[in-house]
Amino acid sequence: MDYTTQMEEAIYNKWSEFDNSDDDYSGIIDYLNSSDFRTFGDGLSAVILPKANEGESAVDCLKRCCKEKEIDITNELASVNTIKSWFSGGERPKKGEASRRKMFVIAFALALTVDETAYLMQKVLLDRAFNYRDPKELVYYYCIEKGYSIDRANEMIFRIHIDNSE
Repeated sequence: MDYTTQMEEAIYNKWSEFDNSDDDYSGIIDYLNSSDFRTFGDGLSAVILPKANEGESAVDCLKRCCKEKEIDITNELASVNTIKSWFSGGERPKKGEASRRKMFVIAFALALTVDETAYLMQKVLLDRAFNYRDPKELVYYYCIEKGYSIDRANEMIFRIHIDNSE
């Protein structure tokens, strides 16, 4: 059973404890703030660790994969300290284009499939998988599907000229 299904069932089972006519929602709030839900780092680890070598941490795996793919981790993602904080319960990336780009960089670094990238975006970042209205994300989709590098994706994106005059 996957993590999402487990959490859906846990919430459904817990709901009966709190489903009453009282206006005291503190029990629900405490449950939602509990450690029963995984952190961003836990979700990211679940994506990274299957790609790791034996005994390799998620951070070390990500650094190794970036190095192998010649991706400048601090320029493309974040400082090593920020990345480490993701795995130690620090703040998750804020929603927005910059965070989406970082997740795509991770997808290219780890050579994720389209489905694995969709999981990363939806279940870890908690955002939509691919924004098909964004030409850059269409290029990411195409390049991930074909197994191309992020450099090739960036080159393709650089060549896109969109006329928004209409």
